[in-house]
Amino acid sequence: MAGFLAACTLSVSGTSIQMSPLVGRRTEGLYRSASYNRVVDQYSRQAEEDYTIKLSNLRVQLSVGLEAQYDDNITTTDNGDKQDGLSLSPVLYSEIYWPLNPGFQVYSGLSLGYKWYAAGGEDANDKGFTIGGTDGAVNLQLGFDLRLGQDGLLSASEEYSRDLDAFDGGDQGNRSYTLNRNLLNLQYRNEFSRYTNGTAKVTHTNQWVDEDEFNEQNLYSDFLDLVLLHFLNPDLQFGPYGRGGLYRYTEDKHNDSDSLAGGVAMVYGTTERFVASGSVGISDVSFDTSNNAAATDSYTGMTTEWAIRYANSPLMTHRLVTTYGAEQGTLNQNVNFVKEWLTQYTISYALRENLLANADLGYINAHESDEGSNYDLYRVGVGLGYRLTRDATLDLRYTHDWRVSGDSNGSDYTRNVVTLRLVYRL
Repeated sequence: MAGFLAACTLSVSGTSIQMSPLVGRRTEGLYRSASYNRVVDQYSRQAEEDYTIKLSNLRVQLSVGLEAQYDDNITTTDNGDKQDGLSLSPVLYSEIYWPLNPGFQVYSGLSLGYKWYAAGGEDANDKGFTIGGTDGAVNLQLGFDLRLGQDGLLSASEEYSRDLDAFDGGDQGNRSYTLNRNLLNLQYRNEFSRYTNGTAKVTHTNQWVDEDEFNEQNLYSDFLDLVLLHFLNPDLQFGPYGRGGLYRYTEDKHNDSDSLAGGVAMVYGTTERFVASGSVGISDVSFDTSNNAAATDSYTGMTTEWAIRYANSPLMTHRLVTTYGAEQGTLNQNVNFVKEWLTQYTISYALRENLLANADLGYINAHESDEGSNYDLYRVGVGLGYRLTRDATLDLRYTHDWRVSGDSNGSDYTRNVVTLRLVYRL
């Protein structure tokens, strides 16, 4: 159930293509964390097949890239005040896989780049050094997996991301900040029997902004997630899950919260052709309103998340992700939560052995609490990925975003982005 709200990288016949990230707010939990089920075997397979440096069991894959991007609304302001820009970004990608022994494996994915605006971009907040993940996610990750006994697996990871494409509400015309997040994850999974497995995960998050005037976004959070799944048949796992945690803001401009959630989760997969996973539950959140007595002090409602992958042929793959529930509040201190329905559909098709095409549709419907805004956010994207040689790939992608406000508090905007990326494996 990994990668619900993160960017994706598809591979068909050796061709990679960059997918646009879903435009929702990133949350941390058992069914939402982009790296929750980080497949360490992916590093193992890649390292065995292709590496730049090998020292004993340590394998390092290095690549260099150059990305050119045109954005006609880099600050996502309303249509009357749009600013465009053409940026260039050289990037160094690295992947590390280090099996110290059969039960202990260390892995890392990291990209380092520098974004420079060749034209426009005077008010852009994403220029300068950038950090990203090599697996298509928007984060750096460093972690390990330790086998405990015959059936237990302990995993830990540290993640850092700069969230330049987050959907954080507030006045879009004044959104001149960049969110930084650092996550520490500790997870234990055990096969209790042939038919039952359980997972426990602890996540600590630290979030801060670069600009002092937006310090109300600074917070830390701690969450514990538990799930117990039982095989009802060889293809279907089903069982209860629970989640509890807190948000604490470091500035007295936002309301702290405590939350509990619980329900049922399922995983269904017949073959690689069809896989589905999801959860349905009830979420209860209480808020400390000492900063604003008039703000809503609690919320109880349904929360659900589903992800489906279907490959109707060796050349075509469909993906559908949809979530509904209450997200954390926005810049407005009156807004304690946002009821948000988020969905994305993606289709990819191998036109030729070395040519991959894809398209995706994304949608968010959001209703903020108290005096907040109501709005819809849409995304359409199309792309092509072409493998020039064994070691060189070329990606071309176009995305169009538009925001429609349901009241007078928010601003509408449209945005067009064209990205061309060349990557060469060393």
